Amino acid sequence: LMWERVHNLSETEWLSYTKNSDWLVRGLAKFIAQNTEASVVLGIVEYGPDVEATRRLVRELNLERYVMWLPIMPRKELLLLLSAADIGVGEFKTDPGMIWGGTGWEVLAAGRPLLQSFNFTEEKFMEQFGHPAPPVLDVKSADDIAKHLSEIYNDPGKGHGTGAACLDWFNRHNGIRLAKKWLSLLRKTDETMV
Repeated sequence: LMWERVHNLSETEWLSYTKNSDWLVRGLAKFIAQNTEASVVLGIVEYGPDVEATRRLVRELNLERYVMWLPIMPRKELLLLLSAADIGVGEFKTDPGMIWGGTGWEVLAAGRPLLQSFNFTEEKFMEQFGHPAPPVLDVKSADDIAKHLSEIYNDPGKGHGTGAACLDWFNRHNGIRLAKKWLSLLRKTDETMV
């Protein structure tokens, strides 16, 4: 959780620093206002410099009953929780060309839709990484989060389809297939050195 303004940074530095984590809470509030009958639980790990600021925001937006605060825990336990989730969340950095972090990779590998800022065009992603982009649910604002949550809530099949597409993308371009590609390259290099 990293979103509360750090005043010793310039505006430009701040835009590169913030993960805009508050968008998730604000987007949840908008989603609930639009879907009052929805039964939803947002699990938030108590991690980062803005845990207390996020707790205050949750209270201000009257979302306490929708939020489950989770302690910092081993990765394997987080992955178990992720396997039961409908959606996973990365971060909302706005720098052009900024890719997702470890959490994003875990969500993709778990076969869950990923709420994440996607700071590439399809063409630039292909040019930079050599394969198509994953089906990330692109987030540029709290409104985007509310929109994506509503779409998946109103069409659960879309959520399952997006999650399956995320897992397929991960398996095609990362994971074990990528490890095998690297192993093959290393073996070729080793053979030429002998």
